[in-house]
Amino acid sequence: MFLGLFLYLASRRSSMLPTKPTYRILFYISILALGLYSCSRDKNNSSTNTLYSSEQNDSISFWIQQGKDSDFSEKMQKIAFQKAYGQIQKISLDSVKTKYLSQLSLATINFKDSLLFKRINEETIAQAQKTNDSVVLAEAHWDRAEYYNVKAIPDSSFYHFYEAQKIYEGLKNNYYSGRMMYNMAVSQKEVKDFTGSEITTIRAIELLKPLEKNRQLYLCYNHLGNITQSLKEYDRALEYYRIAEGYLKELEKREGLERSLLNNIGMVYQSDGQDEEAIPYFKKVLEYDSLRYINPQLYAKAMNNLAYSRYRNGDKTAVESQLKMALGIQDSIDDTADKSITQYFLADYYLGEKDSMKALATARKAKLSAELSSNNERLLETLQLLTRIDPKNATGYTQEYITLNDELQEQERQARNKFARIRFETDEFIAENEELEEEKQVLTNQKQIWTGLALGALFFSVFVYVLVDQRRKNQRLRFQKAQQAANQEIFNLMLSQQQKVEEGKKGEQKRISEELHDAVLGKMNGIRMLLIGLGNKSDETAIKLRDNALEDMKKVQDEIREISHELSHAAYRHIPNFINSIQSLLNTTEEASKVKTTFTHDEMVDWDGLTGDIKINLYRIIQESVQNALKHAQCKNIVINFGITEDDLRILVTDDGIGFEVRKRKKGIGMRNISSRVKKMNGSWFIESKKGKGTTLQLTIPIEYHSPELNEFLKKQGIHQSS
Repeated sequence: MFLGLFLYLASRRSSMLPTKPTYRILFYISILALGLYSCSRDKNNSSTNTLYSSEQNDSISFWIQQGKDSDFSEKMQKIAFQKAYGQIQKISLDSVKTKYLSQLSLATINFKDSLLFKRINEETIAQAQKTNDSVVLAEAHWDRAEYYNVKAIPDSSFYHFYEAQKIYEGLKNNYYSGRMMYNMAVSQKEVKDFTGSEITTIRAIELLKPLEKNRQLYLCYNHLGNITQSLKEYDRALEYYRIAEGYLKELEKREGLERSLLNNIGMVYQSDGQDEEAIPYFKKVLEYDSLRYINPQLYAKAMNNLAYSRYRNGDKTAVESQLKMALGIQDSIDDTADKSITQYFLADYYLGEKDSMKALATARKAKLSAELSSNNERLLETLQLLTRIDPKNATGYTQEYITLNDELQEQERQARNKFARIRFETDEFIAENEELEEEKQVLTNQKQIWTGLALGALFFSVFVYVLVDQRRKNQRLRFQKAQQAANQEIFNLMLSQQQKVEEGKKGEQKRISEELHDAVLGKMNGIRMLLIGLGNKSDETAIKLRDNALEDMKKVQDEIREISHELSHAAYRHIPNFINSIQSLLNTTEEASKVKTTFTHDEMVDWDGLTGDIKINLYRIIQESVQNALKHAQCKNIVINFGITEDDLRILVTDDGIGFEVRKRKKGIGMRNISSRVKKMNGSWFIESKKGKGTTLQLTIPIEYHSPELNEFLKKQGIHQSS
């Protein structure tokens, strides 16, 4: 009775507890003493076992609630959680123990002692598996996923969301299965697996729509808007946000979500350069009553966006003061990630106002904030801004940008691969279990047959009945197996079709990536480095070089247009003369650098007779090789030679640079692109290099991949294709 009174008072501590610290300490000591007394009764008096079980359960709930109370110090919270955990260990009934462990796991997700949470969560998973409690097992994986989500470890978060989703799917719980898919999609977006995230979100929507779960549907469509905005598909992003807005109107309590949605729509217009359209949305966000105190993070973000859009739209009134006010709010709530964005905007503002000193100092602060918050996307943008603000150190910023960008792409690629591997391994594990179940069923059937035979030998009178019954069972089993085989065949066909679609998408994405990386990025880097070098020069030569650079920019624009056309054309039709195209590439290289290039080829060969695929892949490979030499080799001469033999086309690209150890060099995206292109032509390649001895790239392409016109030409020249 007294324990129940104390627990009731403790649960209402905000209004019932003594206010003076000394009294409050005495109050909790008395509760603890009473709890210890209750435990001692259990050891000394077995007749009160039922009453003790009830009191024990009450004390577990009490300590869990106390541990969750943020008014206590971290030390006191940990003591409360440990006491709850200790009481749970005394429970002998596994099902009850599992339920309380699940509650404790949920309560400790955000507690600062990570080891405590992991120990409790791992025991919850083990206990749920022991008792075959699928619901608790799914919840435990959910807890673990949220923990990794807070720690910004998306691959581990994805794995546990996926484990929970599979369990809910097996339980036919579409609501929680859909929620897990949404959480998986968020993890995928964190590593820029935009395609995978979009597919997972749509699968979540398919589960949630029939249930009319408007809040979750709003979150899904809002997430689709975020994905497409990141992909710079602004019209699609607006469409998704409008659909999300429709579901939002169905909710009773929606103000917080509505403010975030308005800010998201404004950011789409801002990213698309439509600042005049963006301004009203940011103003609407700031008009909400008491937003600064209810959600200071969103208030500062909206003010920051509004000031920057007004500035870009030509209205400079109070822009600096508004940005500084947003920065002050972000400082006060320790919002380092958003602070890097505000500092970036402020640095860009100072640059526009030609205050280079303030711009440089603020940009450096933005870079530091981005690094501290691991906001890599903002860090890349800040490095680009620094090359404009500080031209003297532009080369260093550019190199840092390239290094960071390469590292991020590699990390994101590994994470995406890990996501795919998680799905594959889990599905493979399920398939193995199903196979074991089938084998177990076969063994059971065999056992039934032998049992029937034994019974038939011993009890001849019932032999006919057993035989008929067994035949009936076998017929049913054969029918079931035939039905399973048919279902399996249909499933395999569906899986094969889906795999072909995915392979087609990945192949197209890879090809576009190669074209953009090899064709556009190299030229843009060369033009940008040239313009940086001419930034402070105004003589006639500099003007002429700038004009040439602008002309080159136009050529890049034309080449992007050509790449777009190539999406619907299999052959390479934009190089009217292959040899001239190679020579033009090398001339451009000489103009943009101090490297001398030499190009030799057999003039008797009709090189335009190569197939379109051969020409475009050779052109890109040479372009990538030249860019690599300029970037890494520190060479003075580059020599390219085209030759043809009875069986093969031979290409040599040689430089006299510093060279490198081939075995120790890690392959980057450029080298992988070269390997991919050579493989498409059924050819071979190798690199020969030593430190201080330069580098040689040799390509060998089989003659059978030439066009019929070139083969006919080779026959006339006395070079016959081998059989």
